[in-house]
Amino acid sequence: MATTPYMFEKIGNIHYDMFYNGKPKKVKNIFNKSIVVDSFKQNPDSHYEYTIKDGETPQIISELYYDDSNYYWVILMMNDIVNYRDEWPLSTSRFDSMIKSKYKTIQNAESLIIHYYDKRWNTIINTQTYKRMIERKDPAAERYLPYSAYVMENEKNEKNRVIRLLRKSILIDFVEKFAEAMKD
Repeated sequence: MATTPYMFEKIGNIHYDMFYNGKPKKVKNIFNKSIVVDSFKQNPDSHYEYTIKDGETPQIISELYYDDSNYYWVILMMNDIVNYRDEWPLSTSRFDSMIKSKYKTIQNAESLIIHYYDKRWNTIINTQTYKRMIERKDPAAERYLPYSAYVMENEKNEKNRVIRLLRKSILIDFVEKFAEAMKD
C-alpha cells in the first residue's frame, strides 16, 4: 500500500537514539498520536462498527465515506492497524491463495486438525488429549468438534473485517486535533 505524505506531513520530528549508539536520528514523533486516537475511540458516539466488504481497502472506504481517499490513515489509526498486510482482511481470492501457499491445498487446510473445541463449555483441547478421550471411550469426547487450520485462518481473517469507522461529521475535528498533537 502506497503511503501518501498527507498523514506524515503534520507529524513533528524528534531525535531518537534507536540503536543506543549515541547517534540519535531525526524521526517522526508518532508517540503523541495515541492520546488523540484513544479519546475518539473511547467515545462511542464518535464512530460506528463497519464490516469491510470483500476487496475493500482503506482507500476505497475512505473515498466512499469521507469523499476523499487520502483519509485512509484515519481508518488505520482508529483501528490500531500498524501492519496492513497482516491486520486487514484478505479478499476471497487472496485468502484462497494464502491457504494454498501455506497448506498446499484448501483440502489440506480443511483436514489439518489443530485442536478440538467444546462450544458448550468454551474449552479447547489438543489432538492428543482428544485421541486419549476416544481411546478411553470418554462420553465427553462427543461434545468436542474438530477445529481445522482452515477454520482457524478464516476466523482470523473474518475478525479483521469488523472495524471502527469515524463518523464523517467529526472527521475534520479528529484531523485538527491530531495535527495539533503532532506539532513539535
